[in-house]
Amino acid sequence: GAYLDIQNYYAKVFSLSERSHIVLHPAIGPLESVIKQKIRNITLSSESEMELELAEISFENVSISGSLRVIAENPLGKSTCHLKNIIIANRGIDKASAHPLWQHRPSREESLTIELEEGAEFFAENVTFKGEHRFYVKAGTRLVVHESDGILLFREEKAPSPSWKWEYSYDEESRVVLRKVLS
Repeated sequence: GAYLDIQNYYAKVFSLSERSHIVLHPAIGPLESVIKQKIRNITLSSESEMELELAEISFENVSISGSLRVIAENPLGKSTCHLKNIIIANRGIDKASAHPLWQHRPSREESLTIELEEGAEFFAENVTFKGEHRFYVKAGTRLVVHESDGILLFREEKAPSPSWKWEYSYDEESRVVLRKVLS
């Protein structure tokens, strides 16, 4: 059988520190080139965690010191998550926990957790999330988070369909090229 050194593989895609923990749903893209287009300029500090359980993500300039979890009710559905220029700082995984990380049942002291029902959307730009935050976004809703003078502000909008999606095509060298298309 084939062997994939997953830590070295992720190190090509993300800026990782020692003992970072990453879980990606296969729908994000089995190809490194696809993952790199959906997730750009991500930094995980030592012993940080990133769990992404949905296909339609757009991350750019995200720094994680602690835990980030994005979980969609239907990972292959129409839920979307957009994070740009984001800092996440929380206590993350409980380092004294008896659960080994490879079992994917870590205890967490704090986390930024985003849960999305089918067709829900989470949108945040230029925000610092400090400490524990849990967002649950209902179907047909877009939750927009922004920051003003260090205070997080939230706006819920009706969203009968996602505001964007990835369009896939091939370039002249048969490489997969993604383009973010606004709805």
